[in-house]
This record gives sequence, C-alpha cells and structure tokens, in this order.
Amino acid sequence: MQKGMFWTGLIITLAGIILFFLSGASPPEIPGIYGSNQIYWIFLTLIGLIITIAGAIKKGSKKGKRAAIELSVGTIVVIVIAVVMLILGMVLTRNIMCGAIGLTGELTNKVQAEINKLFEATGEEVQCIGAGTTVVNMIPGETNFVYCSIRATKQATYSIEATKITSEAPVEEWIQGSKKWTSSVAPGDETPKKILRINIPENAPEGLVTIHLEIKKDNKLILSPDLDFVIKRQGWFRAAIC
Repeated sequence: MQKGMFWTGLIITLAGIILFFLSGASPPEIPGIYGSNQIYWIFLTLIGLIITIAGAIKKGSKKGKRAAIELSVGTIVVIVIAVVMLILGMVLTRNIMCGAIGLTGELTNKVQAEINKLFEATGEEVQCIGAGTTVVNMIPGETNFVYCSIRATKQATYSIEATKITSEAPVEEWIQGSKKWTSSVAPGDETPKKILRINIPENAPEGLVTIHLEIKKDNKLILSPDLDFVIKRQGWFRAAIC
C-alpha cells in the first residue's frame, strides 16, 4: 500500500513539473495544456510530493512512528521550499531567455501585446512588429511571418509593401509569395495580418535584418517605417522552455 503511494506520488510530482513546462513551452503547443495556468501544475507537484513522503513513511512502534512523523514534517518543509525555489528559478529563467518575440507559427500573445503597445505609444493607425524597441527574432529552419495590424477609422483599402530589405543575408530570396499585401479593412478589424512570409534556411547566417515598408491607404502613402529583426538560432534549451 505504502509502496504504491510512494510511486503514485512520485509520478504525480514528475507529471506536475513536466506539465508546468509544457503549459508555457512553444513548441510543442499541446491543446488543453499550452497556455494553461501554471499555478495548477505547481499545486499538482506539491500534492505529489506530499503523497510521496506519506508513502515513504514506514509502519512501526509508536516511538518509531513519532520519529518518522517528525522527520517527515521536516522533510516536507524542506522539499516544499526547494520545489518552490526551483519553480521560481525556472520562471525567472524563462522570463530572461524567452523575452524576445518570435515570428514562427501562428499569432502569439507576445506578438499581439507588442502591437497593442506600439498603438498606445504612437497613435498611428497601422503598426507592425519590428517597429518598436523589443527584440524580434527570426528563427533559421522555419517559416517566419511579419505581422501588421490596422486600426481603420473607416472602410478603406490598405496596401503594405516591403520596398527594401537590408541584410548581409539574401533575405529577399527567402520570401515566399508577394512582397506586397493589399486588402480592404473595416473599422474594428484589428486582427494582425501576415504581410510577409520568410522561409529562412537552417544554415542561414545570424545577423540584423531591416525591412523598409511603404504603407498606403486608398493609394495614398501614409507611413514608411523601418522594421528591425534579428536572425538568431534558438538552441535546444531555449526551444524546450520557450
């Protein structure tokens, strides 16, 4: 019975730690786990630890039981503190290593938050990722997207074109599809648009990429921002926790 409790608790503890990572890791984005509240998995880990310790306590005399209980209480306190410190360390590590915005895959919360911040800072009706001061990474070996969002005051036709790309790497050769995006946008449609699709090869050199855009509204030039990106490899550790 106690042996079963010990192994059950150990499995729950390990599951809690793994789910804690998976709830914020990308990739993989597992439905139902990715984006979930990590507090749930911290509690699951602590419950698993308590079950593990309870299963490790052996039956014996009253004196032995009392000593085992005293030992178990002290052990629980030490292990709980250690796990809390470990989780806080993991959260801090993720915040430091995963601060940069990535442009691979579908729209992420970081991309949306950065665009909202740019709107608040400038008041312009069109904002694109890369126009701010936050580091925006392009990952070799994957398809990267450049996003722009529009806050239209009335129905209008917008066009966004990459007219110049400055980089030591041949970025223009990696663009899939057109370098110009055009569409009619209505007020309230602020969903970020994929204006560029760049398939960066695995062996691409790391370095800075600057993309100059010309943004027009009903064929009238309204903005011409420069977007800054960094081609940078993730590394296996960063890919696992970010």
